[in-house]
Amino acid sequence: MSYAYPEDERTGNYVMDHWRGNLPLANSYWINGGIVLFLANIAIGAAAMSLRDSSFSLQFVAIAGIVAFALLIVLWVWAAVGIWRSASRHAGRGGSSGWAVVAKAMMVLGALNQVVQLARIEPLLADHTQLAAGMDPIGESARLTVDGDALTLSGWISSGSSGQFAALLGKHPEVHRILLRSQGGRTREATSIAAAISARKLDTMAVGPCASSCTIVFLAGKHRFAESGSSLGFHSPSLAGLTDDVAKASSPEMRDAYEKAGLPAEFIERALSTSSKSIWSPTEVELVQAGVINAFSRARIVDSNQSTAKAINKAGARQIDNYTVLSGARANGTELVYLYTVNVPADRIPRGTMQRIGRGIQLEECSNKGMHLLIRSGASMSYEYRDPAGRLAGTYRLDRCPEIPDYPPSA
Repeated sequence: MSYAYPEDERTGNYVMDHWRGNLPLANSYWINGGIVLFLANIAIGAAAMSLRDSSFSLQFVAIAGIVAFALLIVLWVWAAVGIWRSASRHAGRGGSSGWAVVAKAMMVLGALNQVVQLARIEPLLADHTQLAAGMDPIGESARLTVDGDALTLSGWISSGSSGQFAALLGKHPEVHRILLRSQGGRTREATSIAAAISARKLDTMAVGPCASSCTIVFLAGKHRFAESGSSLGFHSPSLAGLTDDVAKASSPEMRDAYEKAGLPAEFIERALSTSSKSIWSPTEVELVQAGVINAFSRARIVDSNQSTAKAINKAGARQIDNYTVLSGARANGTELVYLYTVNVPADRIPRGTMQRIGRGIQLEECSNKGMHLLIRSGASMSYEYRDPAGRLAGTYRLDRCPEIPDYPPSA
């Protein structure tokens, strides 16, 4: 059964005339189905970029995203229906029936594509819908507590976390350390928290796992510490229903934060090439070399010294060269003392020997980026040499490294 279309009667309302099929097929197809839809996508994309860089809440951005998506669907339906109706009347206006068939076929293909795209982004729409309703599907917002000069963030960085963080920080001007224990969360919220930390020039400290977007917060610290038992985990950003490559293009906050912190390009690429379903946890040496960690706390230094001394004493005496044996070590708080035995009587050691040994120790230790950082953070190392009779042959203490450009040499 065919539908009998009325004669063309343009109302003067362009939107209604297209909808009813009163416009020529060329106008409907190329202008409304092509140019208008293209410009609408460009405009909404530009608006989305503007919202991404704005200070609006994540909930507001989610609502705006749903509204924009709905507008695009309405606009596509308006264009497709108008083209279909115009194509149905095209032959009656003296146009080519073949062209009308092609136009309708393209609308069918377009409809199928819309269904496929809807299925692909359904997880993202579901995510935005819950955010718009004030519920974040990733989990309960991070717990924020203040104890003395430290503010602890523990848990998911979810919708609203940045607002709660800023409010609590504003009430506590005495805070100058941010302790982090978080598996990550929303990059937008993490970026806002990072901005607040950077503005106050606060220090950050990982006191447990700090992964994904938590690393954005960590890297905002003026001094960045990692306590014993903590870890820093990196991977590609993720968006519900989208591939990692699309997510990286749509959400560049993570790359921006890493570049702003001055991390090496190869480190950034390794981090962002790790699947969002996995995690890369660099070693402490890798974190220090990349500048992710740029300071050690006193507790961390004490723990490091105790662990080193324990390992040396457990291993037993070790021959260093023809004259020297490392016989043990002891930890005195932030000071680590190396105990050496030399097979030369103390009174027969040439004058100036300890100065030469000291220069060699300084060059070796300060050329190691990790050791240089430990010393700069307050650690010290003492080297005690005794002869076979137990008499003190000499000592050397290392508690500073030369502060000159490009020192220590990059490894």
